[in-house]
Amino acid sequence: MANPPRRCVSLIPNLMGGEGHIIPYHQAFSQAVMALGWIHEAWIPQQSPVDNLPQTWRPCLAPVDLEADGNLLSKALRLPQVWQLAHSIAQNLKALPTQEPTVLFLERFIHLQLLALVLALALLSPAQRANLSLWLLYRRDVHRDQTRGLYKRLNQALCRLLRPQNCIFLTDSESLGQSLQAYFQFPFTVLPIPHTDFPALELINLQTRPIYCWWPGSPRPEKGWEIIRRLGQTPTPWAADFCLVAAQSTQLTSVPQGVALELLPDHLSREDYGQWLQRSSIILIPYDLQAYRERTSGIFTEAVIAGRLPLVTEGTWMAQELRRYHLEELILQWHDPAQVWQQITLLLQKPGLLDAFSNMQQAYQHFHCLEYYTQVLGQLGPEH
Repeated sequence: MANPPRRCVSLIPNLMGGEGHIIPYHQAFSQAVMALGWIHEAWIPQQSPVDNLPQTWRPCLAPVDLEADGNLLSKALRLPQVWQLAHSIAQNLKALPTQEPTVLFLERFIHLQLLALVLALALLSPAQRANLSLWLLYRRDVHRDQTRGLYKRLNQALCRLLRPQNCIFLTDSESLGQSLQAYFQFPFTVLPIPHTDFPALELINLQTRPIYCWWPGSPRPEKGWEIIRRLGQTPTPWAADFCLVAAQSTQLTSVPQGVALELLPDHLSREDYGQWLQRSSIILIPYDLQAYRERTSGIFTEAVIAGRLPLVTEGTWMAQELRRYHLEELILQWHDPAQVWQQITLLLQKPGLLDAFSNMQQAYQHFHCLEYYTQVLGQLGPEH
């Protein structure tokens, strides 16, 4: 009798209101899994307010928000919610055929959600866990967090419950993988970033005016919100050359002799996102150094693949990537907003800039793509 196909379950305890790359990431994961001949399921919170989700995604997880802001006491009081999430995961796992190999895939989480997964697995019998394995994708430098000890103990608990060979630790940055491996003492596999399936975009024309400079996403401090606010509110002699594009929730307003502004809805469909990527020539990524020293950026990756110039912060993972391709001029000093517009004006005049950037674009198109992502997934263990 032929072995049953592997079942891969995306655990998505928080859809973040549809923000970011959570939904396109798991859609790409689903495509890769099915291309390998496996079965894919996605378990999401009940009563989700997010529209236009794939019909096959199951709202079966407890609708609890373990990531809400709060002090240590308020977070400690969330343990009943942790238990609710754990119980809902366990109930769904118990409903799976125990004879079928099943991979649980978790790609965005905090320690409380990881604790819920540990508790859920502990609620299963050894027979119910026998064919379970876990792919755990770390995308943040949690080894620098105050909670790093909790992550370490939770990883160890997962390995005890599922056996070490059934726990596969993943990341999407080589430097982050090295740091996490040194701290956790588990091997890490680097995955490509798969949600890059944009149609072929027209080449940017740096001679057209205005140049659209887009800061995608909602205003968050770690994404450089204060820098963007100042860029939009500072008069500059180069104002006529640029249009700053940002989310409506920034509430930016035009100032005399300032750059033009275009404010977009905070939540863009994938189609609208692609259209604005097409319209933009520059993607502003003034992210915080401490938050992005080793952490990757999906927006950066998409910008490179789409042939849009990403402007980044010195010392970040994005800056490391640009240096690999000798594109240091795309690493800006953001402290003086008036100087930023001048820096951009000068770099756009550099001969050969787009040719050098094209080399990076082609390398990214070969690595960060669904085809190579599928290939790497197919090589992951375990073999039941």
